[in-house]
Amino acid sequence: MKRDEVFPRWARELERYLPVKSLYFLHANIHDRYPWPFRTTTVSIPGLQQSPRVLEWFQKNSGRFTVEGESVTAREFLYSAEREHLIALANETMPIIKGIEKLYSESRDFGDIATPAGINWSTRTLSDWLNDFLLLQGYSVISLYDIVDGFVFPDSNPEMKSNFDKLAQARESRIDTQAEARGQAARSDEQGPRNSQGRQKTQPAQDIHRIRTALANTDIATAVVIRYFSRTITSPTTPGADENRLFVSIMKAADEAGAVWVNNTLRRNILILVCDRINDLPPWLYLGNPMAKQLQIDLPDQYWRRLFFSTNRTRFHTDEALSDEAALADAERVFCDMTSGMTTTDMHNIRSISRNEQVSIRMMRNIIERYKFGIIESEWDKIEHSKLEQAQTHLERRVRGQPVAVQHVLDIIKRSATGLSGIQQSAYSNRPRGVLFFAGPTGVGKTEMAKAIAELLFGDDKRCIRFDMSEYAAEHADQRLLGAPPGYVGYEEGGQLTNAVRSSPFSVLLFDEIEKAHERILDKFLQIIDDGRLTDGRGETVYFSESIIIFTSNLGVMIRDDAGHRVPNTDPDMDYDQLSERIRDAIHTFFSVEINRPELYNRFGENFVVFDYIREGIVGQIVDKILDTFVSRLERDKKISTIFSPAVREFLTAKGMENRDNGGRGIGNIIERYLVNPFARHLFDNRINGPAEITVTRIDDSNPKKIVLEVATR
Repeated sequence: MKRDEVFPRWARELERYLPVKSLYFLHANIHDRYPWPFRTTTVSIPGLQQSPRVLEWFQKNSGRFTVEGESVTAREFLYSAEREHLIALANETMPIIKGIEKLYSESRDFGDIATPAGINWSTRTLSDWLNDFLLLQGYSVISLYDIVDGFVFPDSNPEMKSNFDKLAQARESRIDTQAEARGQAARSDEQGPRNSQGRQKTQPAQDIHRIRTALANTDIATAVVIRYFSRTITSPTTPGADENRLFVSIMKAADEAGAVWVNNTLRRNILILVCDRINDLPPWLYLGNPMAKQLQIDLPDQYWRRLFFSTNRTRFHTDEALSDEAALADAERVFCDMTSGMTTTDMHNIRSISRNEQVSIRMMRNIIERYKFGIIESEWDKIEHSKLEQAQTHLERRVRGQPVAVQHVLDIIKRSATGLSGIQQSAYSNRPRGVLFFAGPTGVGKTEMAKAIAELLFGDDKRCIRFDMSEYAAEHADQRLLGAPPGYVGYEEGGQLTNAVRSSPFSVLLFDEIEKAHERILDKFLQIIDDGRLTDGRGETVYFSESIIIFTSNLGVMIRDDAGHRVPNTDPDMDYDQLSERIRDAIHTFFSVEINRPELYNRFGENFVVFDYIREGIVGQIVDKILDTFVSRLERDKKISTIFSPAVREFLTAKGMENRDNGGRGIGNIIERYLVNPFARHLFDNRINGPAEITVTRIDDSNPKKIVLEVATR
């Protein structure tokens, strides 16, 4: 196997720079668990039974090595320090030394293994992983340090602790002379004060001095890992005087670090700082420092997710699926696709849910949805086929005069309900179920269509969660959507968008008038559309993979001329094809030229839906719809039965035609002016509060300042 199939990228980078750099910053996915490889190797060591000291060492380490006669089976690596120790115990007995060398070499060699399945894997914390990796690289002294527990050594190794203490006490007069002058010389572990749990109380300034002294040695390869380093500083932009002194001491420790030859390979003594984010630290600590190297620990990629599945598939709840190669292959595809962006810990939790709740491996999508959303059954699976068969009637009843838009939306809905998210992505992608971009004149049904989709799919148009993007025009308005970062006001509250999706993952998300949002917010939608997830200010991941996302815009209806004035680009008399072309061109210009976000435009693909103007034959339908709603409301709330004569409907339709440039809202405003307001005046003046029958026969607008209704009341 190749080395990049055994160790992740950041570890190979670390190995590459060990001879030349002494200060490392590990950041990003630092709280996860990481796969550690080991292989079983059996080697013959002639004369082993006649070497009691070597034999005794293997027997003491029976958890890792098994001895049968002169054969030794290693279940893990033989490390450099162990190799040197065993060679010393062999006392120049060449057959034993050659056997030890062979065991050392073969236990570390994966070249004769064809696939990862031939390797044994375990998962370890970062501290344990680094310890084993540094042992593998030949480091003999490794210490883990944090400001709570102080210095900790692998497996509480007394020999390693003793060696570190000796190195840390090897004084040089040039080191920390100011601390000496203040009587603050470093103390050994045994001399320091202890807390109620018996652990030594940490004294960071003195502890860094000890680290600095130990790393300066040129005899023993030494590594120190400082954990939770982000928690040692109040503010990266304005560190205090004591923090500044601490950081300068760290830089000096790296500058003064010695180097040691290990098995003909140069190894610098190193200091590794583990932090959540690299910008948790002052930039001057890592920028422009030739001794420093930043290493980002990535989330598991496709290769490592597939490796996790192949090595853990028997630990999922299984039935006959394990003997069904097709079912296993399908489960692997679903697992690898739907765990994109997750940690190894998340994947272990998914496996535990399968075992604990006895959900078969062949129902992998359901297992992962239980983990991501805390649900037992997907609401998409509850959508009845008969409801989708009636979808066109449902949409056309709520949105009049938009046949092209309705047909396009129907295609997206059916694709979403079947779990197909498009030819360019997997059927098990984390991307949203559907992404739509509604464009066109104002008041023609874009928002109403989004509500109609929510009602159709989830039974309630309140499942359409609307965000007015004109409220997010400021550069830092993304904090309102995603939540403020740690240390800022409102951090605990989370973001409006992330909170809404977390509480209702099955929903329609409507981003109204998207062009009015700041470009910085638009960039967030790239991640939502591509990856189907966002991380809020609290560091919690929110998934959009069960949502339909709809953007609306009036782009292209008006444009700016050469003088910068807004002028009409479309009009109601324009045919639909010409209208659609002009609006699409304007949208392309906006994203590709005006805000320089062509990549966002491309993410929408063919999901642009251009809404038509309200055409002449549709105005009467909209008037009838509004009047029917008005009648139903009066009957329900006040027990008043209302009838409108044909003349009233014709009058309102004619007035609506005059105002159809403003869309359905304009028609609604006409009805409010000519009918609703005088009708309310009639009820109030005549004290009609209870059951009644009212017929409106005519609307008199001879006096525009006071519209009068001719009514008959019973």
